[in-house]
Amino acid sequence: MLAGRSRVAVALVCLIGGPGACAGPRSNGGQTHEDAGQGEAVVSDTTIEAAQMELTSRLLPIPGIEGTGIGACDGEPCIKVFLAEKTDDLMKQIPETYRGYRVEAEVTGEFRPFPE
Repeated sequence: MLAGRSRVAVALVCLIGGPGACAGPRSNGGQTHEDAGQGEAVVSDTTIEAAQMELTSRLLPIPGIEGTGIGACDGEPCIKVFLAEKTDDLMKQIPETYRGYRVEAEVTGEFRPFPE
């Protein structure tokens, strides 16, 4: 089951992040991102794609977290975490930022694979 969910998360990265989201590492150009938890700017030395994949491996085993993707939050790149449903317990496990990138939870419902 987890292997199938991992494939869904990777597919979401490609779909939501656009054509470059599944490409190899690239520089973020020294772009700064505001650390929502501290209120200070942070320069990330990690690409958003690498940060998203790290966070996916940490969060995907948690029941109720369906996948992750790369999107835009207020016009800035961010990591999206897709939830089956929003609960206080689940929200406590999702960081506000990860590796200098904003993280935003979004309720999408349960992900199910298409029948083969």
